[in-house]
Amino acid sequence: MKYEKVVNKENIKKQTFMFVFIVAFIMSFKSIFGDQNTLIGVSTITAMLMFINVDLTMSPMENLMKLILLNVITGVGAYISLLNPWIGIPINFIIIFIISYKLYFNLKESLYLPFTLQYAFILSIPVTLKEMPIRLASLLVAPIAIMSFQMLFNRQKIFKKGNRIIENICSKIIEKIDIILDEDNVEKNNSYIDKDIRKYIDEFRAIVYDNRKENFYITEEARIKINILSTLEKISINLNKDYNVEELKGILMGLRQCMKRLNVVLGEDNNIKELEDYIDSVIDNHKDIQASRIHAIQILNSLEILKVALTELRVLGKENYNNIKFTETDYPTQLQSINKKRFIMNSVKLSFAIRSAIGISLAAFVSDYFNLSEGRWIIFTMVSLVVPIYEASIKKAKDRFIATIIGAVIIVILFSIFKSVGIRSMILIGAGYVNSYLKEYKHKTICTTVSAIGSAALLGNTTVLTLRRIIFVAIGVVLAIIINRFILPRKIEDYTRELEGMYLEAVKAMLKKVYLSPTENNMHGMNNLFIITSLIESRLENNKEFLNKRAIKSISQNRLLILNIHELYILFSNDKFKNIDSKYIVEDMKMITSFTDQNIKELLDKIEDHIKKSDNIYNKMMLENIREVYKEIYKINKYVS
Repeated sequence: MKYEKVVNKENIKKQTFMFVFIVAFIMSFKSIFGDQNTLIGVSTITAMLMFINVDLTMSPMENLMKLILLNVITGVGAYISLLNPWIGIPINFIIIFIISYKLYFNLKESLYLPFTLQYAFILSIPVTLKEMPIRLASLLVAPIAIMSFQMLFNRQKIFKKGNRIIENICSKIIEKIDIILDEDNVEKNNSYIDKDIRKYIDEFRAIVYDNRKENFYITEEARIKINILSTLEKISINLNKDYNVEELKGILMGLRQCMKRLNVVLGEDNNIKELEDYIDSVIDNHKDIQASRIHAIQILNSLEILKVALTELRVLGKENYNNIKFTETDYPTQLQSINKKRFIMNSVKLSFAIRSAIGISLAAFVSDYFNLSEGRWIIFTMVSLVVPIYEASIKKAKDRFIATIIGAVIIVILFSIFKSVGIRSMILIGAGYVNSYLKEYKHKTICTTVSAIGSAALLGNTTVLTLRRIIFVAIGVVLAIIINRFILPRKIEDYTRELEGMYLEAVKAMLKKVYLSPTENNMHGMNNLFIITSLIESRLENNKEFLNKRAIKSISQNRLLILNIHELYILFSNDKFKNIDSKYIVEDMKMITSFTDQNIKELLDKIEDHIKKSDNIYNKMMLENIREVYKEIYKINKYVS
């Protein structure tokens, strides 16, 4: 079983507190709104905890209104659908389709599950017209609880988590430099460091993605810290390349000192200025560097961009961190084809919404039409097993059925031995507590089965209820498998192809923005594209067990290309580089969106010659970055073909 530091005292305290909080919340909800609305309390606490990784605080009132509207629609819709099973079919279909389609996301954590589960709970426990006001009241309180939790834990998340993430990455880069400089370390294996750095960076970019205003505009603090993180990531990747350590020793020591200082200066403007001056001194010490020392120029280039970002952060001031520069006029069309996938039949999003709506509508109809006393288990099974990707549904179906049988056997044995209601209640509490430590779906389902059957059979016939649950879960499993297999099935290959298509569109748009950068100032657009590519890469990495070696390798190669494009855009947008009078840069940039594999060698040689002829370090940095972009595009094209 997968545990997360179960023996760690701190984790035990945390999980125990969380368990007590969950139980207290549900019991309070039950005491206020009654037994028939207890499961709404369960879905509410589920949403509160699930959404802790999703920042809804950028537009709190707007999000609160949306959640209230959604809950009112589901509450009223469920009541009407339960009046007649035939009326219920279209109503249930429409509501589940809206929830699944609107709250399923390709690039970030989906939010549909708590609301789909809540709708299933409402369908399974109908209320009379007289009891509807209390139910609606409970559905109105739920969004308030969710947003209160958000404001408590997610407010100023970019500031609080951003600094900590940057500090962690700096420590990892220092660790990597120490390994490189350690002459006794022959293997110099630092792959585990790269994984940690990537995890931190992905976490921050996901936070920024959630924190955009109007799903596009980024705060000044977020923009600057994205630039800092992209620079640190580029430095980390460049440290993995083959180079003469002795030749780079001076720069590596200077880089190490920069990381050490950056680790402690964030939020302290005076110390940031000292770090800026130190970076200037490192660059100035190597201003006469030869064009052949490519790795040295790349690291110096990244340090200059880091300094630019730190200067912006210092000048901005903490009081202006949440400011947004609304400079773009082309937002309506800019990301439409990338960030918001079209309403097409072959999209994973649409196929999942249709399958989910059909599955839950069918389960609700069967349960209601045949008046099945435990028919809710068909609905709950459908909620669990109708998932976006076919391969995942097969594994979950198998795990759920086996886990249900195991959990059923456990509860039958325990309740056969212990007849006391007090002891039985302790067993249920114990199952819920153990469940808080488990990570794998099948193991959590075992505990859920013990709790569910045990709660229903606390004073009744355990064996009969157990057999009923197994039968209805089996029916739900069979129906879910049929729906996932034959109704618009989407496999991991389809999902990957969809993400790769989005990725290619984003890369092309980024290249176009670099080409147009001298005439436009569109940092919001570039940062959105940059974040999107990063999130797509993370999704593809998570699915790498299903991908071929070509796709896995292309992910890592594309990362360096994206970083180079982003870095190049920052350089062009910076005043220091704007004032550089270099015909070479203009000449070499003209080819960035139109060069071919046939002329790449000639083009790279030409840029290298321009680097040699350049008489200042800033020209060399810019030209080296342009060359890196060309090289990465060429490598990817060659590998794919």
